[in-house]
Amino acid sequence: MVVTASCPLIVLISLIVILAVLVGPCHTHSDNGQYSRSANEAKIPSAGSHREFRIAKLEQIWTKAHRMGLSPVQLAELHADLRLYEVEHLAWKHSAENEEKPTPDFKLHAILGRYGLDGRKRDAEILTNRVADNWDDSTEGEIVFADPKLEKLWMKAHNSHRFDHEELIWLRKEFEHQQQKFDELRSLSRFLSQMSDAPLNVLESGEQTVSPNYLALQEEMQQRNHDVEEGLSRLEKLAFLGYTKDNKFREPSVRELWMKAQTMNLSLPELQTFENELSKLENLMDKRSHMVERLQVVGEKLRLSQQSESAAGLQEKHTSLLERTRDLAYKAKKHLQSLSSRLMNTGLRHNEL
Repeated sequence: MVVTASCPLIVLISLIVILAVLVGPCHTHSDNGQYSRSANEAKIPSAGSHREFRIAKLEQIWTKAHRMGLSPVQLAELHADLRLYEVEHLAWKHSAENEEKPTPDFKLHAILGRYGLDGRKRDAEILTNRVADNWDDSTEGEIVFADPKLEKLWMKAHNSHRFDHEELIWLRKEFEHQQQKFDELRSLSRFLSQMSDAPLNVLESGEQTVSPNYLALQEEMQQRNHDVEEGLSRLEKLAFLGYTKDNKFREPSVRELWMKAQTMNLSLPELQTFENELSKLENLMDKRSHMVERLQVVGEKLRLSQQSESAAGLQEKHTSLLERTRDLAYKAKKHLQSLSSRLMNTGLRHNEL
């Protein structure tokens, strides 16, 4: 009778043991198993365990950029752009006059588009060419620029045989600078169109007035539209006549500021001081370009020696170069922004006088 009563219990215990063997040990969230959450998150490249940005949205963009597999050079440039935007956004947010100044948020839209992070498919075919680490003139026939006018002008200049190899590289930078201005203008235009109706302020009397910030953004767009037209006209002239020997600066953004400074009513000492500052800026940009080249060389060596004993040393060197490239990119962009603002404020003061 005892044996008979215990049979169901023995069978039940046997089934539990068999089931445990088949299923295997249970995993908790703290496990490092192949399919655990922590293991999957560890596969996502990151710039470090610490936060890179104070603004959560920028941190999300930074993580997405790693997931998309942007190159080290692209990540360095993106980091500098996001860092510069964060400084500008926080300064605007805490400014007592932020309602009268245009919000810099539209610049973030342009940054996302520049690196293919905005989800828009229109630039998918040319994104690799536009955000390349390096470039040569052997890609004949490929679409390079999103703007049709710019692309047509580039092909005309490229096929004119008016420029040697080095001049074509600098001309390409001129066109990239112009494309960036196009992108920022379109980003601002989309930003304003999303506001559909101009935001209204209601006064104590009940009267409604257009938000000063909206008006400031409209003024910003008018100025940027003027800059785009002016830049395109300058490129058309350059593509037709070629480079002259009296160019003081090679970098497009630096040369553009110098040309603007010469058209303003600046005193000779002011002009000389500004020229010196532009020289410092161009030297900084040259250092950045040199650092980018070193980063690319070390990156290629690291790729080829992943299984060798020298991989650890190369990885350490690559990480150090990446940090320095990011730092130089930010300093160059920050200095460019500072000189642009200084020139604009100087022009406003002279106009008031």
